[in-house]
Order: sequence, then C-alpha cells, then structure tokens
Amino acid sequence: MNIRSASWEASAFSWGGIGPDGHIAFNVRGSDFYSTTRLTYTNFETQAVSATDLGGIEISAKKAVMTIGLGTITYNPLVVALIMAAGEAKAAILAKAITGPASIINPASVLQQVKNARIYLTKGAAVKLPQRTLQKFRSRGAYGEDDVVRAAMDLSLKYQTPIADLTSRQISDDPCCFSILETRGWTPAMMKDAARDLILSRLTKGSGDLTDKCFLHTGPHHDDILLGYLPSIIHQVRSATNRHHFAVMTSGFTSVPNSYIQRVVNDALEYLIHWDFKKRWESGYFTLPHDRLRVQDAHDFLNGVVSNSEDIQKACVSRRVIRAVMDIFGEKDPAGIQESMGWILDDIRSRHPGEKDTEDIQRLKGMMREFEEDLVWAHYGFDAQYIHHLRLAFYQGDYFTEDPTRSADIPPIRELFADVRPDILTLAFDPEASGPDTHYKVLQAITTHLEELPPADRKRLDIWGYRNVWYRFHPGEANMYVPVSINSMAVINYIFKTCYLTQRDASFPSHEHEGPFSELVQRILVEQFQMLRTALGPEFWYRHQTPRLRATQGILFMRSMTFDELHVSARSLRESVGRV
Repeated sequence: MNIRSASWEASAFSWGGIGPDGHIAFNVRGSDFYSTTRLTYTNFETQAVSATDLGGIEISAKKAVMTIGLGTITYNPLVVALIMAAGEAKAAILAKAITGPASIINPASVLQQVKNARIYLTKGAAVKLPQRTLQKFRSRGAYGEDDVVRAAMDLSLKYQTPIADLTSRQISDDPCCFSILETRGWTPAMMKDAARDLILSRLTKGSGDLTDKCFLHTGPHHDDILLGYLPSIIHQVRSATNRHHFAVMTSGFTSVPNSYIQRVVNDALEYLIHWDFKKRWESGYFTLPHDRLRVQDAHDFLNGVVSNSEDIQKACVSRRVIRAVMDIFGEKDPAGIQESMGWILDDIRSRHPGEKDTEDIQRLKGMMREFEEDLVWAHYGFDAQYIHHLRLAFYQGDYFTEDPTRSADIPPIRELFADVRPDILTLAFDPEASGPDTHYKVLQAITTHLEELPPADRKRLDIWGYRNVWYRFHPGEANMYVPVSINSMAVINYIFKTCYLTQRDASFPSHEHEGPFSELVQRILVEQFQMLRTALGPEFWYRHQTPRLRATQGILFMRSMTFDELHVSARSLRESVGRV
C-alpha cells in the first residue's frame, strides 16, 4: 500500500468536537488548511480548556500534542467529517465556522469545502446561527418585553447607533423588528419608544437600593458570588436594615493546586517553631470553637493586608492550616500535627497531576477555600454566623460526578433556608452546557428544594440569577442593569487578588483571558456598558442628573425571576442536557 492510498483510507471518516478558538483535532487558530499529521504546541485557549483533563494550566501549557492535520482530514474529497457541539458557549465560534468565510483564523471553517461534513448541535449551540435565530424568534408568535429589547439592542449594535436614532427603514428591514411591528401593530417610532423605556426601567431596577430585606447569596464555588455581582452587593449592604447571608454550596477543592498546599503546609511547619505559635498553643487558642477562630483569623489577616505585613498574613494562613489538620486528623499536640503535615507533603508528592486526591487532602483544600470566602465577606463586617459552607455531597472530585440527590444534598439546603428565611435568593444561572457542571447541579438542587416550599413562601421569594466569567446574559435576557463604577471594578480586583489566595494563578482559567478572573470580569462589565452606551447614546450617561449614572463605566446584567420562571428554566435545562 503506498502512502497516497494509506492517507486516503485513514481519512475516510473523522469525528470530533470544536474548541473555543474554532480548532478541530488540535489544529489551533492559524493552522494551515494543508497541514498534515504532526507534533505541535497549542495556544492558551486550548490549554485552558484542556487544563481540567491534565491537572491544571501549569501542566497543559507545557504539553505538546499529536494531531491529525486539516489537510489530512480533507485530503479525501469524500471524507465523512462529523463535529458535535453542545452549549451556548460554543454558539459564537460555531456561527463563524458555518456562516463566516473560510479562514485559518477559524480552523473549523475548512469543513465548508467538505461535501460530507456535518455539524450536530444542541439548541443552545445553535442560538447564533442567523436563520435558526430568526426561525426561533418568529415561532414565538406573541412577543414579550425581552423580545423587544433583544431586537432593538441587536439592531442598535449592528448599526452602532442609539435606538432613538434608528431610522424607520432600518427597523422595518430587520426581520425580527418587522415581526414585532406586524404582530403588535406598532410603528417603528412606537417600537423605539417601547424599547428605550424598557431599557430605562431595567436600569432603574438595577440601580435601586433596597431596605428591610433578607438576602441569601448562593454560589456553587467560593468566588462565584464576588465575580458574579459584587457591585450589586456593595450597594445593598449599605443599609443596616438589610440582612445578608452568604452560602457556598460545594467545598471547591478541585480548584486548589497541589503547589499551593505544599507551600502553605511548609509555611505552617515553620510556624510551629515560632514563638507566636507557642504562645497561642499554651493559651488554648487552637482549641477555641471553630467559628470563633474563623472570625479572628479573618480579622487578623485583613489587618496584615492594611499593614502591608506579609508575615501577619502568612501567620494567619498557617493558623488556619494547623486548625484544619487538627480537625481532619484528630491531632491533639504539636508533634502529631507535624507528623500529619509530613504525611500531607509525602502524599501530594506521590501523585501525578490531575489524579484524584484522598478524602483528607480534599477536606484540607476545601477548608482553605472556605478561609478565602471568610476573608472576602469580612471586608463588609460579616463573620462566621453569616457565611455558610454547605459542602454538598455530590461534589466528589470525580471526572464524572453524580447528580445531587434528595437524601444527601437537599437537607443542608433545606436547613439553611429554614434558618435564614430569605426574601431575595441569588443563584448562578448559566444556560445549557455553558458553565462548570457544578453550576448546573447546584441550580437543580436549589430548584428541587424550592419545589418543597409552601406556595406562599415560593410566591414571596424574589430570585436573582447571575452569571460571571463563563457566560454572559444578552441584554434582552437580563431585566436588571446594575451600574458599575471604576471604584467598584477596582474593589473586585483588589478583593479577588487579596483573598482568593489559591486562585491568584488559577489552575483552571477561562480560555478568554490569560490572567486573574477579576480582570476578565472587568472586561465583561465594560463590554456590557458599551452596549448600553450605544443603545442610549453617550450623552445619556455623562449628562445624567444622578452622580451614580454619570460615574458608570461598567454594567452588570442580572435577571429577577419568580419561582415559576426559575422552575421552567431549570427543568427545561435539565431536559436539554438529557437528564430527567
């Protein structure tokens, strides 16, 4: 068999997915359409999405890959090439690959020249295909407020023109806008007025400072609340009549790199021979109730921050490590603590990157993440009684984790709700397959508990959905637009980099940004502000009578929902991912 026939037969069938940069196989952005099977290196986007499989970005960034080339895939003109993709996070790159020009900027677009190429998509992955979007829009028949905002915003951004300045021709020629005009019996001027009024009402809702409310802020992981909507919290905590509780649903240990644990355990070993440890040990400090230690360690750490003392900060982390080791291993004396720390270091050194940790190491990593969350909310005066670490049982660190169960995961949520009795509940609200799987599972667990509540309790509950670095709301999906100042964005960056010690160099970053998550959040907030700045016009902002709006340089999108709205969305999401 000669080389030509071998290549022909080898590429008779190709099946795979698509990466965030449009890569198929490992042909990353910029790969030549005539590339062959080869050993190559990947780009940051690919390294980021591969980090989970390989044990962190610090590992995936160093790995070369063997890949079949684009030229090899397409060499046989009769090749059957199949691509499968799920989730709205893939929608934009898929739309470019399918409807955009064939270009090495989007490697998957090479399949446009393959007769037997097929791409199988979920509904979420198809949301940005123009014809599919139009068909879905027209199929609704009756158009609601969200549809009006979506159509008007899309048209405004298309022409980079304020909604008020769109021409009647531009509106009438747009298929989505025309469908609304026809169905509602509106003129273009009426639609412009309606869309602008809706946007202003959403901005007003997002700008409101509430009083006499009890908030239950929930996050699947320890940084989700801060990254999702801290600018809103900053304003709501200013009223002493409001009550706030912060609940992290999982222990989040999978995001803690082994290198961090090695460093803090070694620091703690040094602290064991320090005079400060000896004094505290003799005074009984380490046998105090756990919640009291949480409060003091967090307070002292922040004192070290404002004092610019790394020694104080390091000592506080070491104290938390020591107490965690005492709780996990049942140690009662310094010698036993030292021995257990030695075992921890030996165990970590014996494991290859990405290998599942022992239960003891998982607990230690989770407790260090919990310390970080205590630090965040200590900035606003909230101590241990307001910060709840639920450690839901489904979160086990397996590659394919189990779904939450009524017997193991719902009781902690039920108990929390009974204690807090919130008026406003916040939760991560990501679409199909577009955020970490934990986000989806926590959403389903909370929804399951809410189903158990008496109808009157469900009816009085205002539910705020948020998103952070994994996916964005379209302005038409969000009904709360929260103004964000430069100061608030600086606070997000400062708190994230100060408190989330394990995430300063995240092992599992977003493929969109090579740097801290807080920097990506700032970019998202600014991009969302540019949307509204275009829609309402620049003068609306810098000439507004309200200082808060004049100072706006970012916008946070959230969605306020009733239980019924949440229930429909959550259960539809469950069906879309094949779970019933």
